Amino acid sequence: MFETSHLLLEVKNHMAPSAAYNENFGQLADYALNVRGHQPMRTFIPILFLYGGQLDLLVFTHGGYYKSSIGQVLYTFAEDKSENVSRSPLRLWFLLTLSSTDFGNLLPTIGRHWSLYIDDSLPHFEAPSASRDTDSGGLLRASLSEIPRSQESRLLTDIDRIDREVRITGRCTYIFSAMLEEKPVVLKLTWIQKKRRSEGAVYEILQAHNVPNVPRIICSGVVVEDVGGYRLELVLMDHCGEAFVDHVIRKRDDLTNNPYVLDITTNSVKDIVTTLATALDAGGLHRDISASNLAISGAQVRVIDWGCAKVLNKPSDAALADGIASRWGVNWVTAVKTGEESDAFTGTPLYMSVQMLLRVRSRSIYNDIESLFYVVLDALSDRVRNDESKSVPGFRYCGRVKTALLRLGCLCSFDHALCRFGVQQASLCVPDGLLNAMHAFLFFEKGAFIGHKLQYDNGCEWVFYADSARVFMNKATCDALVKDFGLQQDALPGYNDYNELQAAVNDRRRRLANQLSGQVKSVEFDALMGLIGLVDKFDVYDETTSATFSRIAKIIPTIPVSKSDVAPYEDDYVDIFKGLSVA
Repeated sequence: MFETSHLLLEVKNHMAPSAAYNENFGQLADYALNVRGHQPMRTFIPILFLYGGQLDLLVFTHGGYYKSSIGQVLYTFAEDKSENVSRSPLRLWFLLTLSSTDFGNLLPTIGRHWSLYIDDSLPHFEAPSASRDTDSGGLLRASLSEIPRSQESRLLTDIDRIDREVRITGRCTYIFSAMLEEKPVVLKLTWIQKKRRSEGAVYEILQAHNVPNVPRIICSGVVVEDVGGYRLELVLMDHCGEAFVDHVIRKRDDLTNNPYVLDITTNSVKDIVTTLATALDAGGLHRDISASNLAISGAQVRVIDWGCAKVLNKPSDAALADGIASRWGVNWVTAVKTGEESDAFTGTPLYMSVQMLLRVRSRSIYNDIESLFYVVLDALSDRVRNDESKSVPGFRYCGRVKTALLRLGCLCSFDHALCRFGVQQASLCVPDGLLNAMHAFLFFEKGAFIGHKLQYDNGCEWVFYADSARVFMNKATCDALVKDFGLQQDALPGYNDYNELQAAVNDRRRRLANQLSGQVKSVEFDALMGLIGLVDKFDVYDETTSATFSRIAKIIPTIPVSKSDVAPYEDDYVDIFKGLSVA
């Protein structure tokens, strides 16, 4: 039904307009959602709603919905409004007899038996022969200036839809697998606001700067310029393989693959960081590193889905900058200076950095590396997926702020961080050295856990620790980031090696554990120790630390939050405030 729907009609026996919409709008919106899910090329969804004698037209677009009254079509015998009765059907007849080109709501439906031709980097859709002369393809062909296909055009076939969540309004992305000249490819269609930057523009910048480990783009362009403030973009790229997390999990099922998992994880992390650093140098920040956006084929990992990326600066190559502005409608002033074309709060919540969960607007490659850290932990985790009730604390989502605080608690000590994310440290496939280096790089400065800095310092400056960075970055990447940040520290001050650092951290943890172990739930105890550690940089118990304890109490009510509760342990707290900010 929804695959071929042109105009939907819903009839209800209601006389009061307010009651009709209050009771039935959800159902009408659900119809629109189903059409949106089955017809990716659909510009908008019209629905006729007849209640009592009134007929309305509802139009659902990506930007919202609109309602227009066609008029009254039924009257009682007591009413003499024959003129109005005749006018309403005429309006309805006018709508029903419009071609899809004139009405503008239909574009060709993507299906397995449809074909896409590529000629001069422009896509052309064509329906099966039985329907090629219909109106369904007219608008799309016209939008591409009806450029004729040449004999050299390549045929895209066997198009299959890849399941992805679709919304009624807002940005919508549809992904298809297909074959091009006997090679697997991916077709991506995205409805996006005109003022937002294009994924195709980002790929042009990345390819112009030879950024490694990104998909090869075969064809890209704008299919529909503007429908209600949204445009339809197309990107055709090489198929990059299976999701990195799924690949590692599959290989881990066979214990004989332990050496392979160890090597592929270590090498992939280095390759991904190289990609992020090279993209940063080219002026692009990914901002959505997640399990679904890292793919692997053979031994090569790729960073995909740059749809949330931010362009940090205008390309120095004038021809490239002008071409992107012309092809994709990029406004370099807003794209670079104000960031209007890139939403600051993008990403996948389960893999967001702590600062992103706390809605800090300033972002850097550090946030993407932190997200990569969580992706690697997920790939190595034994956690139960798709069951929130059995989730481990590190991958438990309970709202942005609570998740950020709980995650900081899980990260306060490397020895306990792995188990809090469901990773068995004794496993032979777990690269302890790499994870330890990433953990120290992201969450420690001068031997202290920076939970407080991540929580409260919105514009914090990062210190680049090259000794830990070199464990999970190659030398060229490390040198490039040192240049970008202008900061380098060759050793963690106060400690000769990581073992000494961890020993100091664990000693602080045990001291506080002895004081509070009888007052909190043991299942969340490790997380609590880290949350208490957020109150560093204070010599006394003051209002700021009290506020922190209040936020902690929202997660686990049994922790002491008042000054009188804390008084018996005040000496230990003061010692912690002055020293390491971890328990």
